[in-house]
Amino acid sequence: MITIIHGDDQLTSRNKLVELSANYIGQDKVILNGSKMSLNELIISLETQSIFASKKLVIVENFLTCKVSPDKKRIIDYILKAQFESDLLFWEAKELDKLTLVKFSKAKIISVSLPKL
Repeated sequence: MITIIHGDDQLTSRNKLVELSANYIGQDKVILNGSKMSLNELIISLETQSIFASKKLVIVENFLTCKVSPDKKRIIDYILKAQFESDLLFWEAKELDKLTLVKFSKAKIISVSLPKL
């Protein structure tokens, strides 16, 4: 399952990230820095399973809002095509554009915006 948390209300979105990751108590959790992550690092994180945990959560922070690069395109292609058992959660500190969200049509999207006054 892929989940994306994004929006300009960073405090609320971060709290939502903590709330969702709390469901994985006693399970494997991996946190990756999206701006420095490689494709191999993501594959290893998603596809290796622990013999002690039944579920695994991979959290990738600020990947979808980082600069476009050939490696980023390959990572997105892998995510959209791959069949992995681990849960993947993207946390973004900014609001994502509709073009990016359309690519992840099967993902659970959680948008957290500041109130507009």
